[in-house]
Amino acid sequence: SNNEFLVVMRIGYNEPLYYTKSKDGIIWDKPKEIANSIGADPDLIMLKNGKLVLVAGNNEGLRLHISQDNGETWVVTYLKVETGSGYAGIREVSPNKLLLVTDDFSKTKIIGEYVDIQWDTYSFYCLPLLIVG
Repeated sequence: SNNEFLVVMRIGYNEPLYYTKSKDGIIWDKPKEIANSIGADPDLIMLKNGKLVLVAGNNEGLRLHISQDNGETWVVTYLKVETGSGYAGIREVSPNKLLLVTDDFSKTKIIGEYVDIQWDTYSFYCLPLLIVG
């Protein structure tokens, strides 16, 4: 919500991700595990429609997590995007369309893909955009 902080944390290699909330940035709730999550460098954004989107992954692939209730529950899907490090960034470029950026297995190229979201079925369609390197 507008009056609340939400932070996602990585606690270790191949460990689940956790989130915590605070109303003032000083006192924080006890961290809670995000089910079916694992990964490096979580990137969390709030879309213009108020939904939260989190991307994280490892060398096995990327996971996209979506919450419609300010982080209380998450729906997860595995993205069929080849990644080397599992590090990725995500940004909203238009309603229901995200830009995902990651690296390839050689870790020498940057890969960008558009992710279209169908909210009623939580289905995702990835369209390759660019490869630089």
